[in-house]
Amino acid sequence: AKVLLYGSGKISTGLNTYRNGVQTIRDNLEKVRNHRLYWVESSNAAVALKDGLEQTGSLSGRDYQIVTYRFHSILRQNYSRIEDDFCHLVCDEDQFARTLSELILTLIDDPTPRHLVIPTRFEMSNSLKKMLKTYHNEFT
Repeated sequence: AKVLLYGSGKISTGLNTYRNGVQTIRDNLEKVRNHRLYWVESSNAAVALKDGLEQTGSLSGRDYQIVTYRFHSILRQNYSRIEDDFCHLVCDEDQFARTLSELILTLIDDPTPRHLVIPTRFEMSNSLKKMLKTYHNEFT
């Protein structure tokens, strides 16, 4: 798992479990503090980051936003939103599998390199929706 810090690089070790993630955040606190946006690879790392930053007095949604990844698949059951205040990039795994299968079959006949586009949607956190609504109301 990785925490990608806007403007300051990444932390990529010790984030696979919640407990290790919290310790990694503590060990790298000066590097991770005072950013407005964090891209986080896993849910464990996102929660560890949020909890670690809360210990410094920073609040998710007020002081910063976390973007993490979710997957939706009808084959595995419908995606249900986990109750957190993170933004999510949600990948449709079923569409990804269909698109990849079609690409593989096409490459068998014509091995010309191609780009693969994976359908993904962005879901805003509740706090970001609230901030945008407040901002919009102030200027309209």
